[in-house]
Amino acid sequence: MVEERRYSFLELSVQSLARGQFWGLLSRGLAFAAAFIILAKLSVYQFGLYQLALAAVAIIGSFTTGFFDEIVSVDLARSFAQKRIGEGRRLFHEFAGLKLLMAVLAFSVLMAGAEVIARFYDRDIAGLVRIASFLIPIASLRNIQTTFFGTTLSFVTFGVIAIQDGIRILLLLGLLWVDRLGLAEVLLANVAAAGIVLVYTSYFFLREYRRFFRSAAAAAGWPLIKIFREFGFWVSLRYAFMRAYKNVGVWFVGFFLGAEAVAFYAILMNLATAAQTFIPTNIIGGLLPWEVGRPRRLGFIYRRILKYGVWAGLAIAVGVAVLARPLVALLLPKYLPAMGYLEVMAFTLPLYAVYKSQKVFLTALREQKILALRIFAEAVITAVLLVIFLPLVGLWAIIIEYVAAYLYRVTFYTVYLRKAYPALRLKLREFFAFDRDDRAFLARAIGELREPKRWLRPARVDISTLP
Repeated sequence: MVEERRYSFLELSVQSLARGQFWGLLSRGLAFAAAFIILAKLSVYQFGLYQLALAAVAIIGSFTTGFFDEIVSVDLARSFAQKRIGEGRRLFHEFAGLKLLMAVLAFSVLMAGAEVIARFYDRDIAGLVRIASFLIPIASLRNIQTTFFGTTLSFVTFGVIAIQDGIRILLLLGLLWVDRLGLAEVLLANVAAAGIVLVYTSYFFLREYRRFFRSAAAAAGWPLIKIFREFGFWVSLRYAFMRAYKNVGVWFVGFFLGAEAVAFYAILMNLATAAQTFIPTNIIGGLLPWEVGRPRRLGFIYRRILKYGVWAGLAIAVGVAVLARPLVALLLPKYLPAMGYLEVMAFTLPLYAVYKSQKVFLTALREQKILALRIFAEAVITAVLLVIFLPLVGLWAIIIEYVAAYLYRVTFYTVYLRKAYPALRLKLREFFAFDRDDRAFLARAIGELREPKRWLRPARVDISTLP
């Protein structure tokens, strides 16, 4: 039974936060357990082939995700919020059709190219790549469904990633029990778990799709082509630079400092990223397009989100400073010398919270040009700082670049938002106040924590209750 709820930004944000943290932690725990089983059973050589097969899928599959997903999701949500259901339906159909076409092409390329990949790596990898390639169409179908659920405020499949991880563990344990767990079986378990979950989500998708669009025929026109014309250049530039810039640090470190420094760099980045996941800045992303038509209210939400993010980031930074060193000393003692760097990086978490929140607002406001320009300028700044400081101060150059990057991001976005959207101006005194609205948020959060059974129930929002 799907629970129907009235629209309330406060209620939905608190519920999404509680559900997201619960299911996210559960998913990470299950993924860690699955990784432990795989690492324990496979040899180093087999695990390397496993990673290569997944990497091949990730590389080809990356052409079927990202790019226009963000702006399409925003435009879909805004269409639904403004009761232009027919226009939204047309855009969704075009988006889904394009996704499926790209998935079929990517799947075909990977199946046909498996032998080519094998020539460069290992003959044994061709069959593994073919097995893993089935993850591409499954992921594309799930992406289509997730876009629909997110833009229609339907939470009927919330936490499905944890369910998938749980099914994968059961399959791995079953294969281990009958002594049939090899490399191919590990990949088959991945595909089977994803396929089973796709069947589960498809059931809800078909129900919700019929319910939501039952009274609205698809409008005429080609809205996706209009989006390509309006944002194509900036979206393409953004993603091209983002993918090139993403791995630039590791290559600079390797060139100037060697392989051992790369290991320390990798552990630092992984630990910093793990700490960032505890700041749920993306929770409000699906809600903001429903609020952009009310500037004053949007400004209120903006300042509250940044305020809570800063304090959450500061609390997590203190936790990292206190706990990281003893935990690493216990589990990974050879990386203990890197902890001094991590403790400095941790105190960028309040800046990270501000930056990610501002990015979510800019996305909802369709500011693709600004998002692209930030990445372009930051890539140049990063390269210059690393080239100058790596030979002079070693790994401390990474810290200098890391801190400078977040200072730049926050400054760039804050100045732009303040100028372009007067309602989104920060009021520093509010960061240190605890008023009636803060008390209402805290009370609702405590109330949500007292009702954990609700986190397991499928739910949707009745959009007719929008203000």
